[in-house]
Amino acid sequence: MKKGGLLIIILLVLSVLVVGLLILQQSGQILPSRLAVNDNIVTVKDSPQPGQVAVIDSNIIVTKPLSNDLISSPVEITGRAQVANGEVRLRLKDAAGKVLVSALTTALGGGEGWGFYSAKLEFASPLGQLGWLEVYTLAADDSEQNLISLSVVFKDFIEPKVTVYFSNS
Repeated sequence: MKKGGLLIIILLVLSVLVVGLLILQQSGQILPSRLAVNDNIVTVKDSPQPGQVAVIDSNIIVTKPLSNDLISSPVEITGRAQVANGEVRLRLKDAAGKVLVSALTTALGGGEGWGFYSAKLEFASPLGQLGWLEVYTLAADDSEQNLISLSVVFKDFIEPKVTVYFSNS
């Protein structure tokens, strides 16, 4: 095969790959690598590392705490939201999914644009060190929307104890 023919085949393969990626991105199966929020360019991470903020196609951004942050009671939750009624719901869970505390706060300046929200959550020491912070909104039918779920590490926790008994019979 001549060099010109090989070059044409390579260009065709690359064209098919580019068109395929564009179709996947438009269908929402691939997230954009950059996102504009209030004229600021934000890099999108779909697998946040410890200490990073996750922005994944949502109307809610959590700025504090960050993923895998060490938290204690009371914990301050801050961020930005673009939600119709300004209501932002917060929920702190232990590793087993038990809700330790939940709260409702309002994004100031929310509704038509991005607004800031903050809340302090007080909670009892959980059973185990790992947990989840969930920030979300409710739709008109009370279904959860815009759910952001960040892993957290509890500073003060109750160490689970297991007692095992053996029989001599």
